[in-house]
Amino acid sequence: FAATERQMYFLVFDKEKSFISTYEDSDGNNEFNKAEDKKIGETVALSKGVSFSGNTPLFELEEPYIGFRANGSLFLPEGVSDLSLKDPEEENADIIIEQSNSKGKMYLDFTVTTGRIIKAVYREE
Repeated sequence: FAATERQMYFLVFDKEKSFISTYEDSDGNNEFNKAEDKKIGETVALSKGVSFSGNTPLFELEEPYIGFRANGSLFLPEGVSDLSLKDPEEENADIIIEQSNSKGKMYLDFTVTTGRIIKAVYREE
């Protein structure tokens, strides 16, 4: 979408409510700023019983987000390390999702070039 529209966008995550919102970089500073950037579309809730999990670097931020440049490539906020392609035996990923009443978690990793999920691994605890 970002590449088609030739505009920078942010997917903003609310870990406590399990929501995802989309914002347009309307102030042009290439960083997410809730007060300055324009929210577009509806806020989406994860399915009932599904939530963001773990203490990944992304979710240590007050307002976690991932950004998509006008060419479609993905970027993480400054200071957030990309955990993609790390040792699969370690319990790390860019985003971790869990479902209540389930023993396992879904580990999602992105490729920054295309902004797509390159690896989705389900691991039982």
